[in-house]
Amino acid sequence: YAAFQVNSLAVALLGRRWYASERRKADDAFVAGMLRDMGHLLLVTRPTEGESPLGQIEQHAALSAYLLGLWGIPHSVLEAVAFHEHPERVEHDTLEVMDVVHLADCAVSRQSPSPFQPAPVCDVARFERLGVSVDKLVELDREATTAIAEARKMLAP
Repeated sequence: YAAFQVNSLAVALLGRRWYASERRKADDAFVAGMLRDMGHLLLVTRPTEGESPLGQIEQHAALSAYLLGLWGIPHSVLEAVAFHEHPERVEHDTLEVMDVVHLADCAVSRQSPSPFQPAPVCDVARFERLGVSVDKLVELDREATTAIAEARKMLAP
């Protein structure tokens, strides 16, 4: 599970960096990035007979958000966790924490994928409409390299 830990921590670090000047959003992005895929850990412990791996990919975000809700985690984090795979499913016209977590997930997963699923697809045109330039996405990929190295260092024995 080392790859899972690195991926989770790197997404969290990258999300926090995005909101460096906004403490609350930085904290929300960090927590959502760190815990967004925890549902995978529960799903791998139960039999999947007759269930497609794609079904599990779709379930993990809802399961993660549900568990975090039971623990009293704020709605702003729950929404980012629940929709980090598909932020377009929530109608909005401005960049939200769920979008930033999705972007961080895309950038990190291209270089350090989670063992539970392929890297998510980033809809560049959608993010351009939300005000994120292609240059910012390229910069995010470079920052992902740094976040991954930082995560590996933090998790080293």
